[in-house]
Amino acid sequence: MRFAPLFLVAALCVGGSSAATSTGAPKWDQLDGYTFERYTADHGKQYATPAESGRRSKVFKRRLAAILEHNHNAAAGGSSYKMGVNHLTDRTDAELRGLNGYAPDPADKNKETSADQKQQPAANGVTKAALPAALDYRLNQPAVLSAVKNQGSCGDCWAVTSTATIESHFALLTGNLYVLSIQQLVSCVPPFSKDAQGGGTPLWPRAAFDYLAKAKESISEEWGYPYLSYYGDPLRGECKKQPNNTLATTDVAVTGSVVVPTNSAEDTIEALANKGPLAVVVDASAWPAYESGIFDGCKGNITLDHVVQLVGYGTDEALGKNYW
Repeated sequence: MRFAPLFLVAALCVGGSSAATSTGAPKWDQLDGYTFERYTADHGKQYATPAESGRRSKVFKRRLAAILEHNHNAAAGGSSYKMGVNHLTDRTDAELRGLNGYAPDPADKNKETSADQKQQPAANGVTKAALPAALDYRLNQPAVLSAVKNQGSCGDCWAVTSTATIESHFALLTGNLYVLSIQQLVSCVPPFSKDAQGGGTPLWPRAAFDYLAKAKESISEEWGYPYLSYYGDPLRGECKKQPNNTLATTDVAVTGSVVVPTNSAEDTIEALANKGPLAVVVDASAWPAYESGIFDGCKGNITLDHVVQLVGYGTDEALGKNYW
């Protein structure tokens, strides 16, 4: 069966309610006295030279001090989320910006639609008045979300999110949840910046959706066209007409995408409820130390720098806060 979904792209400042995954490292309330030596052991860190270790130690100590200060203020009612230590705590600001990987396409010039895209999501019988008060696609049965991916050092968040969103919409339509190939998009979607370490690509999800809509073949499954760009080389592996094993070619075919009006909470909720999970462009500059709670660190004059999948919304009644 060939499949003709609509995909949805929004841009907004997002608050999260899910706790981040972690190793055996301490949680936010166990960081008093935490040392760089224990950090390197907890996260299996190995540095090439003593000089690099010294630089990383300085970055870690600066970030740990900021984390402790934030959590102290949060405990006093200054914030609804907690910061924690993770594998990114020794990364510099420039490295973190490079990992986010989103940059607007200069050719767009703020244009919101293309020939293959519509401005409003298509209705499917769910009216705004009937929208659920809360929605969480992580709880959907049968499952419509595959496991969270780790893009590694390559700034290809747009490809990771695009495949995740295709997976979800196909699963909602058919009941079949495939894990699709990120590398196919990384290797094949033009144009792709060769400088992933320096800030990623000028792409965002609609470039991936447009590519697939015009392609003659369906997107492969991950096991037949595996991810090779984890260590920062976006062009590892040439674009292949067929995956390594033709059994990995799915029946997933994309015909286009839909752009949700930017920064409209109502339209975003309607799109989530009516159609499914969304690929969203966000300001993730303050996310690297996030651990748990409802993120409330959105600021004015944001810079969109990352692409993620939005899978629900709700309200924390105790805090009186809405969240994505």
